[in-house]
Amino acid sequence: RPWWRTKVVVELGAGLGAASLAAAALGARALATDGDEAVVTLCVENAVANEDAVVSTATRLASFLDNDDGARSESNTEETFSPQTPKCARLLWGDDGDARLALEWVRAVFLETNRESNSSNSYPDAILLADVVYGENASVWRSLVKTLKTLSGPNTVTLLSHASRGRGEAFTQFEEIARDAGFEVEAAETKSDAKDGLLAVTVTYVMRRF
Repeated sequence: RPWWRTKVVVELGAGLGAASLAAAALGARALATDGDEAVVTLCVENAVANEDAVVSTATRLASFLDNDDGARSESNTEETFSPQTPKCARLLWGDDGDARLALEWVRAVFLETNRESNSSNSYPDAILLADVVYGENASVWRSLVKTLKTLSGPNTVTLLSHASRGRGEAFTQFEEIARDAGFEVEAAETKSDAKDGLLAVTVTYVMRRF
């Protein structure tokens, strides 16, 4: 999609960084983060293993879009487009130092790609979270929301995919904490998949600060 080209993205709770890999393949510059150092190591290995595929896909997509007048008009041709596999880093939810390092990476990418860093765009264009809201520890969600608040600027869009589990109490709790912290939380898409007699429901939410 044209929107992702040259966008700067941070993924939280990335695991192996699947969402970041997908964003990078669409032309975004992505930072996949996780609070577990061992997982970050695996994320790096996965990013390196998929580097050729990511760069090749992003390059082919960019070539296709450059030949499409409508898509090209949506992108800023003054920005430097250089597809890369995601970077991976430790970011423990609630850790101010880790969040600051992520923002430093964002600003460095802005400079590298000729996007001027100022008060409105010193933040990622998008934050990605893939199936990270589960369990019963409310302090975890408070830490996550604290990090989201630190990383979110006025134009940042957070995309959160959530696989429904049980009665959905964990997500309800997270949603309440997020709203209290100044976020709008809206369901954008719902997908259902029946397998082995079980119905799996995944909802994609869009979050913005207000």
